[in-house]
Amino acid sequence: MKKAAVIIGVDKTGGGLTKLNAAASGAEALAAWARGEKFEVELITDKNNGSVSISQIKASIRKFVDPPVYSQLIIYFAGHGILGGPNLEVWLLSGAPNDTNEAVNVRSSIELARACPFAHIVFVSDACRSAPTGLLTNVVGSDIFPNRPWPNTSPEIDRFYATVPGNPAYEVPAQEAITSYRGLFTSCIIDGLTNEQEQVVEMWADPPPKRWVIPSWTLRAYLTKAVPQAAAKVSIALNQPIQVIVESHPPACLVECPAPKKRLLVEAQAPKDYNIYAPKGAVAAALEGGPKDLRMADAINRLLSAKGRESFETRTGFTIVGTNVRRAIAYNRDIDIFVENGANQVRVHGDNDAKASKSLLLEFESGSGTIVAILSGFIGTIVVEDERVVNVNYIPSRGAKFYQGYLDEIDQIERIRAYIAIAAREGIFDVKPDSAIDTANYLRQYKSLDPTLGIYAAYAYSQVGAIHSVRSVHSYMAENGPVPFDVTLLARLFPDDGNINSGNVAPFCPMLTQGWALLGPYLPRLQAEIQEARRHLVPSLWTTLQPKGLNLLRSGIKNGALK
Repeated sequence: MKKAAVIIGVDKTGGGLTKLNAAASGAEALAAWARGEKFEVELITDKNNGSVSISQIKASIRKFVDPPVYSQLIIYFAGHGILGGPNLEVWLLSGAPNDTNEAVNVRSSIELARACPFAHIVFVSDACRSAPTGLLTNVVGSDIFPNRPWPNTSPEIDRFYATVPGNPAYEVPAQEAITSYRGLFTSCIIDGLTNEQEQVVEMWADPPPKRWVIPSWTLRAYLTKAVPQAAAKVSIALNQPIQVIVESHPPACLVECPAPKKRLLVEAQAPKDYNIYAPKGAVAAALEGGPKDLRMADAINRLLSAKGRESFETRTGFTIVGTNVRRAIAYNRDIDIFVENGANQVRVHGDNDAKASKSLLLEFESGSGTIVAILSGFIGTIVVEDERVVNVNYIPSRGAKFYQGYLDEIDQIERIRAYIAIAAREGIFDVKPDSAIDTANYLRQYKSLDPTLGIYAAYAYSQVGAIHSVRSVHSYMAENGPVPFDVTLLARLFPDDGNINSGNVAPFCPMLTQGWALLGPYLPRLQAEIQEARRHLVPSLWTTLQPKGLNLLRSGIKNGALK
């Protein structure tokens, strides 16, 4: 089978972002390496006053998708990147931000890549990450892979990122990110791939013949040390460590190579199974050991102290901590807002009305706001910091179906969801593939007691392409009430008529911000208000919309388009 690479370098975009000096040249250097390793290469840069468009990238990828004769594909990008939140990354092309589609929606492109006929796909992102401001906030990007039916088997996808996503990354001002950008990540990757360093090369003998390879997991270990060391030599203070997510297993490797000059002391130590490294899952292991970062532990304790009501007379409602609620709107429902114990309380009526909405719009005092699911018999607690939603959780209302089960597990559940919320904000809840299945299994056992844990589990399964497990979560949740929009999205089980209001889905849009990145293939089937609102997201873990986006959704609720 053949190997292919689409290599992109963009030094200059619009939006007031300073021109880079090493993106196009970094792409050229990686392309030279790839050609030397017998990859068929499509090199796309803006060198010599050229430009890079989304149509060029799509056309290059299509060359390798059909016919299915390529086993491996590398997608490399160097240039400007923005983060709208964890796992909501966009690569900017020459026409951005004036054309909001002239950018690559990374998360959605990875999802669509899983339906393409490759055995192994590698994404490499050497992008400076900065907070979207001004016109950049409207850039949502485009998918670069074709939209295809989900296959019986999907590629193993490895991802190499120059920085970790999360609050510290997406709050870095654009100019600071640019000043720090030197293409160090690319330089270290090429060094690791070409210098035959002992710690990078493995010897594989099963099946014969004996050969030496560089797999993704050894390059990850090398880069974890090499990038900070390279940065220190030029006095660049990096804000984040690198992030590398490895799904691949033998026989997938980055490249075969000559035997290293030094004799290898051990043979391959590649992962053989997703469960090998974390039999209890990442979350369980972290909770048992206790967070080592004191700042993270303090943030977890703050969330634990944000207690909501245990019940309302209607058995359904919300407590909002950290801001005041200006308005609360749900189609065909009466809503009461009042203050109690220093927090805003929202009492929701109408659970017995079959036509009542399953979605609640909350407008904060700043004019921004969020959309959350109304779950009959559950009390939601929403924590807001700096007008961003940083956590959402639910508990069964006192006397409701799952209330006693919740009391039996209350301490564990509260710590799990607080840990996940903070870890996701800090960019460290990426759920490594070798523990993703166990982590998701651990979370899903509590989904009936707090549906947000079912959402987290679905994202964990989705991250490693385990769509059958996502659909298992969906099936269970469908038996016990409306299914969160995010789970329906990840399971690829939208109603055939495209009308979410006609299905058992709540709310009418994603609750986690990263879910908005996956709407591309479904946009023609979604209401116009949702299509446009995704351009007005506030960088946050949980969906928070700017006033313009919130107004669009409020209009949709009032005219009955969104329920």
